[in-house]
Amino acid sequence: MIRERHYDPIVDAQRHFRLLLAAMANPGKIEKLAHPKLNAPARWHPVTACIAFALLNADVHFWVDETEQDFIAYLGLNTGSSRSNPATADFLFFMSPPSADFIQQIQTGTPDYPETGATLVLQIEKIASSMFEGSLQLLLQGPGVPGERPLFLETTSADFFQEIQSINAEFPLGVDLFLTDTAGNLAAIPRSNQFILKA
Repeated sequence: MIRERHYDPIVDAQRHFRLLLAAMANPGKIEKLAHPKLNAPARWHPVTACIAFALLNADVHFWVDETEQDFIAYLGLNTGSSRSNPATADFLFFMSPPSADFIQQIQTGTPDYPETGATLVLQIEKIASSMFEGSLQLLLQGPGVPGERPLFLETTSADFFQEIQSINAEFPLGVDLFLTDTAGNLAAIPRSNQFILKA
């Protein structure tokens, strides 16, 4: 497994962390994450790896499907973080939308400590601010959104977003969600925001 030599764990991580904060402050707004050339395992977006590098450290735990041993080892080597089960992981990384049953295992915080709800990072093929053929539309509302903001996604998993919507209806409990695509785009849907789902 390769330790990244072109990623500065201070300069790059801070720059990317600020971008993640900007995305959370402007739900549904698409951000472009410029990244160095990384050696992430095949099928994992470089932007997903950069999010992991910005968020993970030895004090938190992540979850990745156990079949993705290369990515698990890659994250452990480059961040110092370790894998745990879905119920205790602070950050969960998905190559495709998980089932509703799986989402029910994820920690959503407690009334006393709502901030302990997990953060999810989901890879999809395409994120856009305008409609394209076959796209799934989320119409975001709430803090950080001036009125309504549309977000168009190349995914067939409306059920996943309905489940996120249901979990986050218990705000301040819930989960935060980052979406990434193959073009290096990312968008955030914080637990504080609602959305209307349009197929």
